[in-house]
Amino acid sequence: MSRLTSPDEIEAVLFDAVGTLIRPARSISETYAEIGRRHGVDLPEDEINARFRRAFTQQEQLDTSAEGGQTSESREVERWRTIVGEVFGRPGSLEPLFVELWDYFTDPAAWTVDPSVAEVVRRIHDSGRRVGVASNFDHRLRSIAKAVPELQDCPLFISSEVGWRKPREEFYRSIEAELSLPASRLL
Repeated sequence: MSRLTSPDEIEAVLFDAVGTLIRPARSISETYAEIGRRHGVDLPEDEINARFRRAFTQQEQLDTSAEGGQTSESREVERWRTIVGEVFGRPGSLEPLFVELWDYFTDPAAWTVDPSVAEVVRRIHDSGRRVGVASNFDHRLRSIAKAVPELQDCPLFISSEVGWRKPREEFYRSIEAELSLPASRLL
C-alpha cells in the first residue's frame, strides 16, 4: 500500500481553467441568444440553455466513450460546431454563426477571472511551488491565459494539444513528463 503524499512534498499545483480560474463574463445562453439573433435565429434564453446543456452532455459522453478520451484541435472544433448546431437547429446555414461564437470565446474579454486567483497563485508561488493549468479546452485557452497576469507564466496542459482529455491517465502522464515530476509531487 502506498503512502499518502504530505503537503510538504507537493511541488506543483494544477488547476482546471473553466469554472475554476475563469468563467464566461456573460452567461452562455445570453451570448448565444445575442449572436443567434444577429444570424436570424431568435430563441429564448431558457430554450438555449436547455439545448446547450443537452448538446454539451452528449458531446462529453461521446468523448469519454466512443472516442476513448482522445481528442485533437480538429475534434474540438467539430465538437463545438455540433453543439452550436444542436442549440440552433439550422443545419447548412450555421457556419457564420458558429464562427462568430468560436471567435467570441477566443477573446479574453469574453472571460472573467475568479477574484481569488491572484491571491491563491501568489501564495502557491511564495511557497516555492509551481502553478499550472490542466484543462479540457483547445488552443484558444492560450490567448485567454496570456491576458491574465497570474497565468501568463504558468504551463498550460490543454487536452486538444496533449491528445487526451481529462480524466484519462495519458493526460496526466503528459503533465508528469513535461514537469519532470512524479504524480506524487503534483496536486
